[in-house]
Amino acid sequence: MLSFFRRNKDKYTSWKYQKESFEKMYEEGTKEFQKRYHTELLEENKFVRQRIDDLFKTLFNYDIENLLDVGCGTGFYFSALSKYTKKIYGIDVSSLILKEAKKIIEGKNLKNIYFGLSISEVLPFRDNSFDCVFIFAVLHHLQNVDKAIAEAHRVLKKDGKCIVIEPNILNPAMFLFLCFKKHEIGILSLSKFTLEKKFQKLFKKIYTVPTTFQVTFTDPVSNMILSSLEKLPKPLLDYLAIHYVLIAEKE
Repeated sequence: MLSFFRRNKDKYTSWKYQKESFEKMYEEGTKEFQKRYHTELLEENKFVRQRIDDLFKTLFNYDIENLLDVGCGTGFYFSALSKYTKKIYGIDVSSLILKEAKKIIEGKNLKNIYFGLSISEVLPFRDNSFDCVFIFAVLHHLQNVDKAIAEAHRVLKKDGKCIVIEPNILNPAMFLFLCFKKHEIGILSLSKFTLEKKFQKLFKKIYTVPTTFQVTFTDPVSNMILSSLEKLPKPLLDYLAIHYVLIAEKE
């Protein structure tokens, strides 16, 4: 497995491969796409809506004039994010999937949300443009994580925050869920500890928080398991959390 990963990492983390993979899931309406990225999931599933609300109100607890959503995809989080900022800018590599983002904006009559085509490693914005850069489960899909972090740092204003959420592969279930999918294989080289070191090259203020947040499994049994995980001591939760949040502040 590891030798296969080393030989093929650049192929499977290229933006072209990632674009094709997600567009294929979208066009085929796969179960994975419906569970993780469907645009109506927030309205249709109260558990998902509550999880997102609970998480976001702890993350975006400061004054945010404008926010950049890197890898926004279908605009899944636009309506939830709009509660915490006056303007949202989203970028993604797929014009096909961005059509869904347009539907969300128009269907929900969301204001001051803008989106366009771009790769994460070359952002089409001026230096010091944003109060917050939000990167949800995107970095492990990228070929050049360091470049994406540098771009996030460049477009952030002074005292702005880069808020990253990534899968926790120390959790055995998350490891098995992700590592055998070619479009997710980049996670094998991006543990929490590795990502912290990458951010420390540019950001001085960094901290991570484990979270049980996820949107894929919302049945009663899964909710009971997640509730149990949340009660664990933090050292243990660091290993068993579903995701972790990394927050880096630009000085």
